Amino acid sequence: MISSLLLIAAVPLQSPPVLTVLDKDETILLTACIELAGQAIPLRDVQARVREPNGNIKSIAFTAAGLEWQAEWKPGTPGLFGVDVVANASAPDGTMIERSAFLAIEA
Repeated sequence: MISSLLLIAAVPLQSPPVLTVLDKDETILLTACIELAGQAIPLRDVQARVREPNGNIKSIAFTAAGLEWQAEWKPGTPGLFGVDVVANASAPDGTMIERSAFLAIEA
């Protein structure tokens, strides 16, 4: 079976699809879930790391919201940010699943 990580950023996406442009004071909602054979499965953990324009790396805390995990984040300064999200889950047969996604944001 194939599993996938869905990462949703609650901001309008612009071209190219991996680059989202927003105001530095705008808060975005990140939502993560893993689907296995088209069905969402419970997540064990979701972590995100943000690489800031100055090279610093900060963590974003996600919280469980049913089968999805969510986090809010605001850039705070102008520049190009890289957001790496890693989600972990267990398949019904106990197999460990880890998926990652990347989002580039220009503020």
